[in-house]
Amino acid sequence: MELIGIVTAAGTADSEVTIYRNSACGSGCGGSCAGCIKAQPVAVRADNNGWRVREGQQVLLRGPERRMHGLSALLYLPPPFTGIAGALLAEQLFGPEGPTVLFALAGFVLGFLPAFAANRRLQQEGGIALLIEQVLAEGAQGRDSALEK
Repeated sequence: MELIGIVTAAGTADSEVTIYRNSACGSGCGGSCAGCIKAQPVAVRADNNGWRVREGQQVLLRGPERRMHGLSALLYLPPPFTGIAGALLAEQLFGPEGPTVLFALAGFVLGFLPAFAANRRLQQEGGIALLIEQVLAEGAQGRDSALEK
């Protein structure tokens, strides 16, 4: 996972980086032109990874891809399987005319519990750590000048 952001508060070990999501045209300007809806910035903490960064610099951030894929799998894979297991359990207990749909729905909802637990643990740890991989552009005049290439 790669993101591009602007350093808003530089530190020695980690920095605060503001990420502007790409606009509809894909320019990454943060919605500063009249043709796009204004993009909302997201501030994240990033490990400097040995880089000496200053405020206003544009940086390339990289996140832990394996952890992101694991979290995605934990969110999307269990609910369908637990829903099917709930429907099969209801059919075994009550026959085909029983509350199969209710058990399937309950199993589907229970399938989200591992994702909720992982989300809570991730919030307690302070979120996913991003690393600064590269300084892309110099500049301290503000967001617009740092985004120009």
